[in-house]
Amino acid sequence: MNPNLAELHQHYALCLILFGRNEDALKEILRGAELNPVSFPFNLNWTRTLFLTRQYDRAIQQFRTALDLDPNYALPHQWLGDTYEKKQMQKEAITEWSKALSLSGSGEDTSLLERTYVSSGFDAAMRLVAQKQLERLKEKTARGEYVPTVEYVTAYVRLADKEQAFTWLAKAVEERNWFALYIKTNPMFDPVRTDPRFETLVQKIFANRQ
Repeated sequence: MNPNLAELHQHYALCLILFGRNEDALKEILRGAELNPVSFPFNLNWTRTLFLTRQYDRAIQQFRTALDLDPNYALPHQWLGDTYEKKQMQKEAITEWSKALSLSGSGEDTSLLERTYVSSGFDAAMRLVAQKQLERLKEKTARGEYVPTVEYVTAYVRLADKEQAFTWLAKAVEERNWFALYIKTNPMFDPVRTDPRFETLVQKIFANRQ
């Protein structure tokens, strides 16, 4: 009824990714970009589409475009850091994660992250990011705020705590929201993807939503 509504092309692209139709998803997101090229939320979701389809170089370029529109929003810095991590660009990842922490009001954590990277290396710094993420999630939960279960999974995957990751993955199966659907495609879960339990849980996620 309205083929020129950019937002619908964006949401359709994210749906297509769930079914492995990456090329079609990129066509839809590009169509949306043509219709609304200066929207910050749209550009941010465009970068997320590129990340989910593992087009990291293009994602980095698009993140920079999004940050030109709003450099003071923490989330794109976090996601850009994740993208640099996948590209093995460790220094750049630390820089973006530090910016995300600073913009979130965690200046002390920023300094701690940078010191850890210098003194103990990237793996130790990445574990610190995950530990800080867990602390924030637990604080939100304690305040009664809703926290998607899949965020706990991400933190435990980063900590290389496979058993806790699968404990929370099982909880994500039972949680009926759209966040869990992206477990199937999100590169953040690649470290546990080869475990036979992973595919079993993914199948349950989609079976629960049919």
